[in-house]
Amino acid sequence: MVWLASVPTVPLTQKDQIQAVQNFKNAAHYDLKTVGILNPDNDSMPAAQAALAIIRRMKEFYGKLGLPVQEVLEFEYEKFADAWNRYAWKIRELFQDGYVKKGLELIGERQEK
Repeated sequence: MVWLASVPTVPLTQKDQIQAVQNFKNAAHYDLKTVGILNPDNDSMPAAQAALAIIRRMKEFYGKLGLPVQEVLEFEYEKFADAWNRYAWKIRELFQDGYVKKGLELIGERQEK
């Protein structure tokens, strides 16, 4: 929130706001490297690349302030830099043989405990 408050306000048209909602929906897809988002200047880029650019800007901003957030930003950066660091990929790996079946097995195990 501090970083967002420090960034100059960009006026968004109704069309820009609609595109922002579409970008949000697109970014919710599984593979952020193939899902594209559209910037207000009509440049398209993978969602992961856009996120990395924002995190780099945040690292630079907080680095100048000397606030102890670099470790958190690096953790988040690594999620976008390498898909295997994302929780969704880890869960997919664990449950690839049957999400519902494996979930029911885990529920049964936890109930027994």
